[in-house]
Amino acid sequence: MNTYGFHVKPLALAVAAALCVGLASSVAAKEAASGASNAQAVAPAQNAVQPNPADTTAKAVADAKKKKRRSDEQKRITTLQAVTVKGIAGSQERDIILKRYAAQIEDSITAQNIGQLPDVDISDAIARIPGVQISRSGGEGTAVSVDGLPQVKTTLNGEAFLSPGGSNGLVAGGSPNLQSGQPDFVDIPPTLFQGVDVIKSIMASNLAGGVSGIINLRTHRPFDFKKGWTFSASQTNNWGDRIRKVNKGGSFLASYRTDRWGALLTASYSGETIANKQPTVSYYNTGSETTEQDVGFDFNGDGVIGNSLDPTKLPRDYYYQWDPMRVGTEFTKRDRTGINGSFEFKFNDALKLTADAAYTKLNETDTSYSYQFQNGGIPGGLQPGPVTPVISPEGVFLKGISDFDQLTQFTETARGPSDSLNTNLQLDFDNGGFFSGSLRWVHGKASRDYTDVGADSNVNQGDLLPLPDGTYGYDNPNGIPNAVPVLVNFEGKYPSFSILENVTNPAQWVLTSAYAEANKINAGMNVYRADGTLHFNTDVLDSFDFGARYEKQSYAFNNEVYLTPISPAGACADPLGPGPYDAYYRFIDPRVIDSCSGFSEIPRTQLTQLPAGWLGSYSNFSPIGISGVGMGPQGLPVVNASAMGDPVKFLQQVAPEATGKPALYRLPGSSYTVDEDIASIYGQFNLSGQLGAFPWTANAGMRGVRTTLYIGSYLTNEADYIGNGGAFNGVLLNLGKQINVDQYTSWLPAVNLAFDITSDQKLRLAFSKTQARQDLSNLGQGLTVYYGANGTPPRNPSLPANAQLFSSGYAGNPHLKPYTSTNYNLSYAWYFTPHSIAYLGAFFMNVSAFPENVTQHENLPDADGVVRAGGPVSTIINGGGAIVKGLEGEFRTQFTSLPGALSGF
Repeated sequence: MNTYGFHVKPLALAVAAALCVGLASSVAAKEAASGASNAQAVAPAQNAVQPNPADTTAKAVADAKKKKRRSDEQKRITTLQAVTVKGIAGSQERDIILKRYAAQIEDSITAQNIGQLPDVDISDAIARIPGVQISRSGGEGTAVSVDGLPQVKTTLNGEAFLSPGGSNGLVAGGSPNLQSGQPDFVDIPPTLFQGVDVIKSIMASNLAGGVSGIINLRTHRPFDFKKGWTFSASQTNNWGDRIRKVNKGGSFLASYRTDRWGALLTASYSGETIANKQPTVSYYNTGSETTEQDVGFDFNGDGVIGNSLDPTKLPRDYYYQWDPMRVGTEFTKRDRTGINGSFEFKFNDALKLTADAAYTKLNETDTSYSYQFQNGGIPGGLQPGPVTPVISPEGVFLKGISDFDQLTQFTETARGPSDSLNTNLQLDFDNGGFFSGSLRWVHGKASRDYTDVGADSNVNQGDLLPLPDGTYGYDNPNGIPNAVPVLVNFEGKYPSFSILENVTNPAQWVLTSAYAEANKINAGMNVYRADGTLHFNTDVLDSFDFGARYEKQSYAFNNEVYLTPISPAGACADPLGPGPYDAYYRFIDPRVIDSCSGFSEIPRTQLTQLPAGWLGSYSNFSPIGISGVGMGPQGLPVVNASAMGDPVKFLQQVAPEATGKPALYRLPGSSYTVDEDIASIYGQFNLSGQLGAFPWTANAGMRGVRTTLYIGSYLTNEADYIGNGGAFNGVLLNLGKQINVDQYTSWLPAVNLAFDITSDQKLRLAFSKTQARQDLSNLGQGLTVYYGANGTPPRNPSLPANAQLFSSGYAGNPHLKPYTSTNYNLSYAWYFTPHSIAYLGAFFMNVSAFPENVTQHENLPDADGVVRAGGPVSTIINGGGAIVKGLEGEFRTQFTSLPGALSGF
């Protein structure tokens, strides 16, 4: 168990000194007042509530001081109630008021009207806040960082919130925000919320879990509206010029309340298809240098066909070229549904019950078409003339004609239905007396079922394969027997590829491989907490907040693949018997030599032999260009993504010779479970006073957090697998589950201090220590191994080109310690009109324990279970820390003095 203490820093000393000065000043003023003549009136603090001059009894003075408590909060509420939020102007004015009277450094975004945040989603809305950065998918905001860091806590109405997140494209991703600290709001309809707060300086009463801040989502509640019925409905339509169709969305709100109780229901829906175009030129490795001697001609123009690898020899005799290179594009379809219900009931003026439930559902489909140019993972193939090769002074290939022995088309479609339910039951007590408090139970659950189906096809003739009739045949008998020449050009603004041989005939293309993968995520959460506040009648100490909280989280990630039985019946060992069971195929690929029969059991299927509707064409990779002989506007042949809706049916149609139905099998190396228990307590003093002519407010406190992690990783042995051709074409067997327990206790101090320099200028200083758990994938993942083809020329000369050799491995680390950070914030704000602000802020974060990858060589077996050369295996450790610092600013005003129609600008 590790205990994290905190060390006094210079800014912390400055803040403490300022508090001491303020306390001393207030005490001195109080003593001076008590010694003065009774006829001498003492000037109250700016925020003080003065007693009636006619009533000078001690009781009246005490009552007046009692009413003084929470004066800033009452002033904020009063000011907010005076603002009618209507349109952009009203929304921005309310945002400024929330920022001005907050107890810490924070920014807010408020809905312009009911159900109308100022952007299409939550991430886009808060991107207008200084210090917030977002990622985008299909033009919409997704993942959010605050002040440059992704470790941000997400809360719903001030408590923990569980959501599935988005798929972020065709990666095996998308996970509840328990898995990663980074918020992702792609699955949440923004019309469910009345506003969002971005908290940058933490208070002790805030939840722990964010290094750089907290994003708090605020839902509607019935007591937010006037008595009686309130209805609101909206309909939105937008036109996409890439997809050429109308996307629709809408929301509905109904609320009814009396003085004693209220009920509210909000529903939201949006359906959209967006052009998530991501044209890329990527590579798996740079390979080794390719010399003039390798390609057989003088490309550097010095009159000699050289083979020197000396980088100081100019012009160079070698070059680097990416291999393989892939050009692709994606389209995304999203359907979001959200329902939020809330009920409030006042037992009396002091006791109120609140019940909330929020449900979200996302159906997302990503479709990708891409083409890949490859030389078996080994760069080369550069040709002399008619285009003179261009090599940069650094030796990087820029332009020229290269021959590629593999021109491959990929089609992928990924579906990720997900949903979440978050509920809250809360009892609040406040009779205006010495004590107020609340009891709260929060429950959340989220799930995601992700499936990725893919197929690739090849136009090259390929290698000779042993066939069941005892003969040999090429991978693609109708394919191009030679390598395909391509003019590759990286010199322009965007790369371009011009195919110099006609490859547009579908009969030349063969279905090379088909597969289906999946991952399933289930997460749950229960929170129990009690909070209290003691209100005081002193000039300095306004109140003391305290509380205790217990949170239990569960997370299970299952990474899976579909295996299809294809080997001839009776040719393989019994699956319940000893040794590996080889009858199953992960990749339905004719190039795989069956371990049981010794032949290629997968028929070679030309694209023209595919079922009806499977064959299509595609050409739109703009701005990256693909052109070629005979292409025209129709482009190149593709396998239609529409054929991949049902993975089992798709695999059965690809392999009608299968001896059974495809089924899901877990990949134990990348599957894991995590259970997390978090117990915390906190105490926080809320203070106010006068430092000379400057009123000040402050809060100072400490939160203690004890975290216990139960991390379950699955055990494997690389020699024990199910799959034809080894673990590459199957799965490693699950040999049991190992539970690693890790526990740590942290003490997290926090201080916030604000000075009113003038009535419209505020200076804030803050100090805090924050903590966030590492990503669960880094903690829970076991050993995952990767294999690559032996290639041509072979890496191992004694093995065939299609032998699968161990290339690399990766393993997580259940003993990673959390991020911890010591944060300092300073901000100045000038509210020069009620709806205007000029703001400048600075932040400094000293973050420890950034994760770091380390790699070492391991003697692990190739896919057939034989240990040969082994290879690199990476894992993750706690690396060094880093300083994150920066400035942020904002200027916002409304030109209310403009005449006529411009007056609302």
